[in-house]
Amino acid sequence: MASYNALQYYALKQTTAINATLIASSGPLWGLLLGWAFFGAPGSRSAWLGGALSLLGVLCVLAGGELERLLMLRLAWGDLLMLLAIMVWGLYSWVLRRHRPAASSVSFLLAQTIWGLVLMQPLVAVEWLGGGLVLTPVWQTAAVIFWVGLGPSLLAYWCWDQGVAHAGPLLPMFFSNLTPLFTALMSAWLLGEMPRPYHAVAFVCIVGGIFLSNRRA
Repeated sequence: MASYNALQYYALKQTTAINATLIASSGPLWGLLLGWAFFGAPGSRSAWLGGALSLLGVLCVLAGGELERLLMLRLAWGDLLMLLAIMVWGLYSWVLRRHRPAASSVSFLLAQTIWGLVLMQPLVAVEWLGGGLVLTPVWQTAAVIFWVGLGPSLLAYWCWDQGVAHAGPLLPMFFSNLTPLFTALMSAWLLGEMPRPYHAVAFVCIVGGIFLSNRRA
């Protein structure tokens, strides 16, 4: 909770919401690599092809739909942070599957939340000392904090715990790649970041990766 959330939220200050979620689409590939390297799970051929197709979607958006830009690609600081966050999330998913304690979902989530709060304190202190911690006491700020605490934190972590418990660490990561579709729609509505044609190509790659990952071969 501490490392992934901190990396993701700081990355969103340095890159666009669409880019961040499309970079997150490389999650299945990192999950496969981590499973192969540290957990003795080589993965199926279809899963690797699905992961590669998801990564192709990521490269598409990073290149802005232009092959020339891909040859001269320079990742922004926020993009690199988001890649690191996805690696952390992949490791978390595998550990959650292999070493989850015998506790109820609510108790386990409470324990994670407490540890997350404790480990985030040094990060908050650094941000505060650097002048980056600015809270405007208005109702919009309270609403955002309430939603982040309830939705992307408590509810999302509980759902992820259940998904990994029933389907393993890899399949939920493929389905999480649907996030860019919702992000693109919300970015257009809330932030004015209109999707471009190469985003559509990336979405096709993501959906194709999901279908491939569900094949048995």
